[in-house]
Amino acid sequence: MKSQHVEGKKRAPALLVIPIANLEEREYPFDFTIDADALELGSFYRGEISIDGSISRVASQYYLSGRITAEQIGECDRCLIETERKVEAEFSLYFQVSGDAPEVESGEESEDAGGIYRLRADEHAIVLDDEIIETLRLAYPMKNLCREDCKGLCSSCGTDLNKNTCNCSKGTIDPRWSKLEGLFPEDTELN
Repeated sequence: MKSQHVEGKKRAPALLVIPIANLEEREYPFDFTIDADALELGSFYRGEISIDGSISRVASQYYLSGRITAEQIGECDRCLIETERKVEAEFSLYFQVSGDAPEVESGEESEDAGGIYRLRADEHAIVLDDEIIETLRLAYPMKNLCREDCKGLCSSCGTDLNKNTCNCSKGTIDPRWSKLEGLFPEDTELN
């Protein structure tokens, strides 16, 4: 959360800033709309990203919760066609004002507080850029599929098996593995 650097380069000024200087002890709504390119998310998202939520203050603590809506793009890992899907991800953050001690770095996660971020007493805003970027990166699937039942490409000829069938032999076995073929009868189902 504390880093404002990307690969050794200083990132542009903060884009998603919530002023906290004059917040009373109650809940306040917030919403942002930002272009995916502005958050340096690479080629995984495009278009507008919508962020809406609320911030609550209780004494010297702030609680933020919200929802991010974005258009995720990529290539299907099986058939290589371009995929698009709407993604909704939720986030929540806790901040504790820790005085103005110089050793407290803004936005640094407290090691003993279990997910509570520290704020210096002289800070007047909370920056959400890093949290939104992290949430969107974690929302990207490990296996990106155009659909759950995607058949992929034929490993021999490259035909898209979702659209066509091919005449490639499915039974070709590497001769080094042929002795293992007799271990299981054809009709035996493996768990």
